[in-house]
Amino acid sequence: MRRALTLLLGVTLLAAAGAVAGLASTASTAATIKITKTGYSPTAVSIIVGEAVAFTNSDTVAHTVKFNSTTGMQCSTANPLVLAAGQSATCTFSTAGKYNFSEPANKGNKFRGTVTGAPPLVSSFKAPA
Repeated sequence: MRRALTLLLGVTLLAAAGAVAGLASTASTAATIKITKTGYSPTAVSIIVGEAVAFTNSDTVAHTVKFNSTTGMQCSTANPLVLAAGQSATCTFSTAGKYNFSEPANKGNKFRGTVTGAPPLVSSFKAPA
């Protein structure tokens, strides 16, 4: 009996650990920003906290996406995101606010952008008494 209980506890803990590890990868992708030789497109997106933004390099050379601050966000690769041609990465935002990003090697306005994370909508309906 004790062995069965220990096995059940172990399986439960593994399942819980897997669920926690999968949280970052289950965020829905709310927007995609393409990177081309002329810059980011679009340069500004708005999302709801908990959603992800995908950065896709559609150019034939590597590009970088560097966030000014990484507090309140988690990306699938390290900051700055260094994306080879055809490569993608996602960032999930857990805190409301403005997240500015740029490509340090390119100084034009098209190589700067903003992700704005808004808090989730909260219903204020009350049940009748």
